[in-house]
Amino acid sequence: MEKPGEGECASLLSGHDRKDDGMKRIKMAAMFACLAAVLACGLLACSPAKSTTPMVEASITRTFIVDTYDGTMLVVDLDVKNNSEMSMPAGMVGLTYAKASQNGQQLSSGFLSDDVPGALASGGDAIAPGGSGKNQAVFVLSQQDGTVDFKIEAETTDYSNVVEVVSQSIDLASVEKVQSEPEFDVTVDDVLVTDDGEGKNLLVLEMTFTNNSDSAASFGSLVRPALFQNGVELKSGYLPYNHPAYDNERSSNTYTDVKQGASLAVQVAFELVDAETPVEMELIDAASFDQRVFLDKTIEVGTSTPAPEASA
Repeated sequence: MEKPGEGECASLLSGHDRKDDGMKRIKMAAMFACLAAVLACGLLACSPAKSTTPMVEASITRTFIVDTYDGTMLVVDLDVKNNSEMSMPAGMVGLTYAKASQNGQQLSSGFLSDDVPGALASGGDAIAPGGSGKNQAVFVLSQQDGTVDFKIEAETTDYSNVVEVVSQSIDLASVEKVQSEPEFDVTVDDVLVTDDGEGKNLLVLEMTFTNNSDSAASFGSLVRPALFQNGVELKSGYLPYNHPAYDNERSSNTYTDVKQGASLAVQVAFELVDAETPVEMELIDAASFDQRVFLDKTIEVGTSTPAPEASA
């Protein structure tokens, strides 16, 4: 393609009027001016301007915190626009462009299972060139207080530079906490302290389990008791069938399924470290995405109802 001024310069160079020195000087000056114009066009004026438009645009629409099997997650929902000429794979902004740090340390990317309320499948939409959609960034928190510095940086559409798209400090104290809701009820009917007839102190829990879910389920499949004494988790205990406190029906109901709305009485036993120190009891929703503790209770062992002791 002919650059501006090239034709004119060629025309001037073809003139050879040696008789008129004045005209020659004018033509030489014009020739140099044309060459300067050609060079200026090639080096500056005709060079395309560098783009300042990022590959993606994004804005935060929601943040929330959720406990999972892999730790506590900070979730950032994003509205995203694809400014590039290529389709954007599902979840690309959250996985590739988004970064977060806490106390100066970069946070690792996290994952949400589909049963977490608000989780976006595959981390969000695949977005066509020029299109918009939803994406989600997930990070494993190192602690649940303080602030998290969240950023999105992206290349410009001509790959000439990297620009900041989003920069925000997130105060974790103001972030919504998402929790599961148990699909059952458990009541503690009685707490007994006894021995197993062989010198081991036992804590016996008598409870009632009610299934509120749409499908049949049992106490043993949905509830995980965790009991601690002096900071040590108690082992499951065994109450002999001929023990005065043994309830055959309750003990047999632990893994018996019941339908929605039905209830069963259950009995479980644990080995005590001693018969005096209080026991910290947690009942955990074993089927929940966040392993939620739905009942937290301190049992004063020394004042609990003593059960009849086993015969020697």
